[in-house]
Amino acid sequence: MVLAEDNALLRHGLVRLVGADDDLELVGSAADLPGLRALVDEHKPQVVVTDIRMPPTNSDEGISFAADLRTSNPETGVILLSQYAEATYALKLLAEGTARRGYLLKERVADGAELNEAIHRVADGGSVIDPTVTEGLVAAQRRVSRKRHEQGCKNRQELGRSLAMPSKKQIRPHLLFIRIKSATLPSPGFYLYMALIRTRPGSG
Repeated sequence: MVLAEDNALLRHGLVRLVGADDDLELVGSAADLPGLRALVDEHKPQVVVTDIRMPPTNSDEGISFAADLRTSNPETGVILLSQYAEATYALKLLAEGTARRGYLLKERVADGAELNEAIHRVADGGSVIDPTVTEGLVAAQRRVSRKRHEQGCKNRQELGRSLAMPSKKQIRPHLLFIRIKSATLPSPGFYLYMALIRTRPGSG
C-alpha cells in the first residue's frame, strides 16, 4: 500500500500506525499528488490511503485521483482522509460504486486499529464510510426528498387551479357572446312560416 498526506507530522504518524500491523506493507509515502501518482505507477499498490486536499491546488486531488484509478487501476482500493464530513465529497467518491472505496475522518485515524481494519476491508473489495459521513449522506437525501415533495405539492396546487370551475366573472363575457349570436338568428316561428309557404298549392 501507499499513502499520501501533505502534513508532514500527520504523514509520519500514519506511517507509524500502518507499520504496527504486520499484515500491511507500506511501500512509500508522498506529500503531493505528483508524488502519489509516481508511487502508484511504480508499485501498483492494493490500497491507497490519501488526503482529499493536497498540493498542487489543495482542492480535491484525492477524489480526482480515486476517479482516475477506476479506469487505470480498477483493482486498487482508495481510502480518503478528510477533516470534514462532507457529503458532497463522499458522493463523488462513491459515484462509480462503493467497492474498494473508503472515507474516514482524520480524527478517527488516531486509532490505528480502526485505520488498519479499514485498509484490510477495502483491500478485500469492501467499503468503509465514517459514521458521521453516513449521517451527512442521509441528511442530504432527506433534503432532496423534501424538496421534491414540496415541488410536487406546488405542481398539484397549480394543476388544481387550472382545472377549477371558472367564476361568474370569467363566464359572463362568454354568455354575452352567446346571447348576441342567438339574437342574430331567426326565431323557430320564422322557419315554420317558410315551410307553410312552400307547401301551399301554387306556391313557388
